[in-house]
Amino acid sequence: MRKSLFYIIILFFSIFVYGCNTLEEADDTDYHCKLTPLSDGCLELGEGPEYDDSIHYGEELVFNETFSDDFVDGQPFSWLLYRSDTYKLGAVEAKIKEDENQNKYVSLYSNGVHSPLYNPVDRSLIFTRQFNLDEVGYGIAEADIYLPNSINNEIHFEVTTGSVNVIGINIKQNGKVSVISGGVYHNYQGTLDITNTNITLDFDTWYRLRLEWNRELETVKASLYDNNTDDLIVLYDGKFHISVRVNNKKDGTPLVPNVVRFSMPKSLTYNGYVYIDNIVVDKQIENGDSL
Repeated sequence: MRKSLFYIIILFFSIFVYGCNTLEEADDTDYHCKLTPLSDGCLELGEGPEYDDSIHYGEELVFNETFSDDFVDGQPFSWLLYRSDTYKLGAVEAKIKEDENQNKYVSLYSNGVHSPLYNPVDRSLIFTRQFNLDEVGYGIAEADIYLPNSINNEIHFEVTTGSVNVIGINIKQNGKVSVISGGVYHNYQGTLDITNTNITLDFDTWYRLRLEWNRELETVKASLYDNNTDDLIVLYDGKFHISVRVNNKKDGTPLVPNVVRFSMPKSLTYNGYVYIDNIVVDKQIENGDSL
């Protein structure tokens, strides 16, 4: 009996010692991982997301966007539509649509009610995509634009350095075309140049617009393709505005754009749609063609 009791005591003691050692090891591991969570045995990495290897900050980045891979009624990939908590649902939209020929395009909409809290001017819809041609210092941006006859809106197509407009084309609700050079977005504080043209676009018709910039020549240009001849109609050809030069000095080095942007104004009278498609940002050669 005494021998059996002795063996039972030895067994319980062994279990107790093993349990304490296991608890101590677990506590040590837990304490070790809390102090150094990235060390071996602490961090388990999953496969992670798939990254687009074509995008590298500081390196050249251009694009040719046809929206052919996007889903109908979805928002386009790779583009940013500004919205905040102050925007009501449906106040601004950028949706993929498809025509009878199965060609996809983007329908932009704004009800003109909302704008960003710290917006330097009254912009409602702001639809952007980044690019990078900083090293070469020159490039082109082109886009197809369509004003529907019913419930259309004013649209501004521009390339910017951050929030500062480098060169842009503005189309009013009645189809009137003007060019904006310089200024934050395109504000009303006298820090930009506005060039009115005698051109009025027809409704329910696609038009192709073109913007150009060249840091070495210090020039910017805005043009419209003639739908009949495909020739370029130059709307504006001038120098970089002072607002996009280093330190806002006349002799400051021009800052080349890095964002292509479409925007609509904030106003209850601007409630409608504009369609866009085939947006290209690329380099250009001396005769103005893209590479």
